[in-house]
Amino acid sequence: MKDTLVLRAVTAKDADFLLDWRNDLDTRTLSHNTSKVTQEEHSAWLSKTLDNIDQNLIVAEEHGIPVGTIRADLLKEG
Repeated sequence: MKDTLVLRAVTAKDADFLLDWRNDLDTRTLSHNTSKVTQEEHSAWLSKTLDNIDQNLIVAEEHGIPVGTIRADLLKEG
């Protein structure tokens, strides 16, 4: 069977694993902000991101298991 990567929009149901990924030591080491993010901070960020019509947050899944994320921002001329 051929491996298939599926891309789908992130939803609020993805909050837990996204927070785990964000607070992973390797991720924090390579981030601008190396501090751990609290559940409250993460919830506020995710809600704001999901409500932003100029931003798309996408999760990649392989065999139904999340393996990565992509963020696409609409750039406005101006």
